[in-house]
Amino acid sequence: MKPADPHAPAARGAPWPFIGLLGLVVLAGCAGYAALVLSTATWAEARAVDGIFPESGWHIRPFTAASLHGLQQSLAGAALGLTGLALALGAATRAGRQQLRALGKELRGCRQQLGQRLRALTGPQRWLAASLLLALTLVRGYLSSATVPWGDDVISYEFFVRQRLLAVSAYYPLPNNHPLANTISWAFYQLQPGFWWAVRLPVLLTSTVGTGLLFAGLLGRAGFRPALLAAGAFSYLQLSLYYAGAGRGYWLVSLLAGVVVFGLLHLFDDEPARPRLAWLGLLVAGVLGCYTVPTFAYVLVSAFGWLGAVAVWRRAPGLLGRAVAVGALVAGGAALLYAPLLLVSGPAALFANPYVLPLSGPAFWRALPAYTWYTEGFLAGQRSVGALLTLVVLALFGRLLYRAATGQLAAARSRQVWQLGLPALWFVVVPYVLFGGQRVLPPERTVLYKAWFFFLLLALVVENSRWPRARYRWAVGVAVGLFGLYQVGTAVQLSYLGRHQQPQKRALYAWLARQPAGAALLIPSQPLWFWLRLAAHVAHPTRPWLADNVGRPGVRYTYVVLGQADPRPPGTGRVLYANDQVLVCTYSAPLAKK
Repeated sequence: MKPADPHAPAARGAPWPFIGLLGLVVLAGCAGYAALVLSTATWAEARAVDGIFPESGWHIRPFTAASLHGLQQSLAGAALGLTGLALALGAATRAGRQQLRALGKELRGCRQQLGQRLRALTGPQRWLAASLLLALTLVRGYLSSATVPWGDDVISYEFFVRQRLLAVSAYYPLPNNHPLANTISWAFYQLQPGFWWAVRLPVLLTSTVGTGLLFAGLLGRAGFRPALLAAGAFSYLQLSLYYAGAGRGYWLVSLLAGVVVFGLLHLFDDEPARPRLAWLGLLVAGVLGCYTVPTFAYVLVSAFGWLGAVAVWRRAPGLLGRAVAVGALVAGGAALLYAPLLLVSGPAALFANPYVLPLSGPAFWRALPAYTWYTEGFLAGQRSVGALLTLVVLALFGRLLYRAATGQLAAARSRQVWQLGLPALWFVVVPYVLFGGQRVLPPERTVLYKAWFFFLLLALVVENSRWPRARYRWAVGVAVGLFGLYQVGTAVQLSYLGRHQQPQKRALYAWLARQPAGAALLIPSQPLWFWLRLAAHVAHPTRPWLADNVGRPGVRYTYVVLGQADPRPPGTGRVLYANDQVLVCTYSAPLAKK
């Protein structure tokens, strides 16, 4: 039997006037925001961001006051021009007003449909979903408050969130600055400078919204059980739990990837009731995703690659043209948002940092098998052996595709496999094609979003199994429960170990914090200085931290803090505090000449 066409429904697109109007609004917003960022600092203040982390040895690029002012004026002018054009075409023309009214109608329809889907759930289904979400929120809340803030999120807090808005948007000494995530944290920091409030709370809220979106988006397409299994397994994954508690941008990436995918899928519905909303989601989530982490490009290449392939397969030039136009708008919007960073930090910060430098061909291909095994294992729930589950699920999904192609599934189930499962498989596989083109092996966290597509494949396999239903449900429930307990247990254990490591350093900081205000410290060891600096700013966000890694001219230091094995510099006096790792001495070195 001939395989079913995976995209038999006609893929309708929003009218071109709407695409044009949408593009003008998004580009105007991106240009206006970039201009606002540049207007928050003078040239001297912009140059001063180079002193935020001089110990890294990395420096911002040279730029003049004229170039800073010129870029700010150009962006502001572009924002005003694009806004005026959008108003002229949108509010001042009948066609524009019709498109805006149609978009409003689609938004209301989406809200109503979501409400209907949730109301259609049975009492036991609502109880189960609510119980799992409540338990998930409690686990996330515990990890958010209990996980020791000495990781990447503290670097975000120290070097970006606590700084000027320009630094958040333009300072890129390491690929640690996730601009959109840090901008959200920066906004929270303006209200309350505490570490948990500014860094951990926004991520906790983002992960909660993301879980709800992934579940609600799948509910109408896959049914209750697959939606709950896919969204739940992804949310309870240990790596997912960690980034719901640590203040980084990877849950924001997963949330925006979900928006992109649901917009993509809606374009292939029988009667796409909301094509404008679908294109709006693709464009806005694409721009914001790129501004969160540049590697969101993996999501976008997968999404627009699938969209383009289907358009070519179906000989739909209109769909292909819209895909090309919206893809170009995503690239343009992201480029505008990154304009301050490109001026201050330079293109090399984005395109030639250590995480994107290609390996040699032989080194890449030698490392790829082990990388794939451990990465897919981690994304399946267990780094060492989890890839076995990946192989089993891929094999079973291949069998499911065969059953769909040969008419062994009901029409609705077959359609679900083609229209939902096949794109999920595409999103799982395509990043490896991009890795090969780049000859880069990114960290697992970069492709965390891929785990959701894997669990979607797993959910489809489980839902279409031919095992006896009652016994099967019991077995699946036990397996899912054990999986969740293992993931939560691992996350809690790692959090516990983090809290109970380096007790000597924490005792040292506690001793230093009790010293009189104004005591100046010299800490020649850069790792020790860095650790104590972060600890001080987390514990006391607004208190000046008078500790230097290198002695400054004219400063009379009170103490010198040394590792036990460090040589004692001239002027070191008696020991005031010591443990197995560090010691604090009086310091009476002569003032350095200015």
